[in-house]
Amino acid sequence: MVNTYVLSMEENTFLVLNIIKQIEKQRVKVIMTKFNNDFIEKVKDHWEKNKDTINGKKIVGIHKEFTKDKKFTMNDLAEYFNITFAQAKRIVYVKKGKKNDS
Repeated sequence: MVNTYVLSMEENTFLVLNIIKQIEKQRVKVIMTKFNNDFIEKVKDHWEKNKDTINGKKIVGIHKEFTKDKKFTMNDLAEYFNITFAQAKRIVYVKKGKKNDS
């Protein structure tokens, strides 16, 4: 929170400039990564080929342990292409390409 105090005309101008600088420092600048179309198509094709395949088995449960099939998930896709989960999700569901031309 920024507090403003009016003391005199000269000091007021100085305070306003300092407040503007503080507000600019607090702004979060989000830069979205741009991907080329070849990479987008490669990610989408890999997702379509593997999205419901089974990667193996894992042991789950706290009191009673049992095995469960581990499916290919968005986290696996992101790890495979070395991108974040949000980027993988954005590429698969948001980016328009030959799979999602609606």
